[in-house]
Amino acid sequence: MSKRNLEKMKADNQNMEEYPEKLSRSDAAACPSTPTAINQLPTDSRQSTFDQESIGKAQTAALSSLQVQTIKICPAKLSSVPENEYGKNGFPRIAVGQKVGGKFDTLKFLGFGKYATIWLVKNSVDGKYEAWKITKSDPHYQEKAKGEAQFMEYMVEMGTHKNIVKFLGITEIREKGAIHHALRFEMLGPNLNEVLHQSELKFHPDVLRNMIKQLLKAVEYVHHRGIIQMDIKPENMILHISNNIYHLDLTRANSKSTLKLADFGMAFRTGVGLSDVFPYYQTEHSGKRRKMATGAVQNRVAEVAKTLPP
Repeated sequence: MSKRNLEKMKADNQNMEEYPEKLSRSDAAACPSTPTAINQLPTDSRQSTFDQESIGKAQTAALSSLQVQTIKICPAKLSSVPENEYGKNGFPRIAVGQKVGGKFDTLKFLGFGKYATIWLVKNSVDGKYEAWKITKSDPHYQEKAKGEAQFMEYMVEMGTHKNIVKFLGITEIREKGAIHHALRFEMLGPNLNEVLHQSELKFHPDVLRNMIKQLLKAVEYVHHRGIIQMDIKPENMILHISNNIYHLDLTRANSKSTLKLADFGMAFRTGVGLSDVFPYYQTEHSGKRRKMATGAVQNRVAEVAKTLPP
C-alpha cells in the first residue's frame, strides 16, 4: 500500500471519530430485515454506492407501506358490558383466567350481544381453542339457547360444510345458583362487521369476489337442505384465519381467508312442521322468509362491495 493511501485512510478514520453521524458508505441506511419489502424494490447491479442512502429510504418507505396494509382488529373490553346486564336473569360474572365447564380456561373476552357474552377458551386437556357463547340465566334465553343448539345439532347430522361455522356442543354453567348455557363453536377470526368498521382500508377486488362466492356457497348449502338462516349480516359472517385471530390482510389479491356463516338462532326449516321437533321455531310464511333471506344476501354483498377501491 502506498504512503499516500495510508495517510488518506488515517484521515478518514479521524473524521469518523470526530463526526460519528457521518457514516461510511458501507454503513449508509441499514436495510430492513423484512425480505418481502426488499424483494419488491427494483435493483440495479450498476447502482453507485453513493445512492445507497436513497435506496435505504425507499426500502423503509416500502416497509411502512406494507405495514399500513395490515388490518388489525381490537376485541371488545369486558368493561364495555353494562353493569345492569349482570345479576338476576343476566350474564354470569366471568373473569379472564377463570375455569368454566370443568376443563376450560377463559383466555379473552371477545364481545357480547343481547343474550350472551362471547369468550375465547382453551381446553386444558387437549389444548384446543373454542369460542363460547355464554347465555343469560333468563328462562326465555335459556330456551332460545337450547333451541339454537338443537338446530345446530340437526345441521351437524345433515353434514358439515367448510363455509358454515362448526358447532361443538352445549355446556351447562352454574354461577351462584343460576344456570347458564354455553354454545361451543370452533374458534374463528373477527366478523366482517369488525373488519368493515374498524379499518379504512379497501378490500382487493379478488378478495371481495372470493368472499361473495363463499357466502353464496354457504347459503346454497343450507337452502338445499330446507334451512333458511334468516339473520345474514356482517356480524354473522366470520373470517377463519390463523391463530392470531385479530390480524389479517385483505388488501392483496393473494390474501387467503375462509368466510363462514354463523348464528342460526333465527333459522328455521321449510316444508316440515317443526312444532313437535323444534318448538322454538315457526314455519309460517316460509316463502316470504326465503325471499327475505335472499334479499339479505343481496344487501350484504352490496355492503361489502362498498369497500372496493375507486
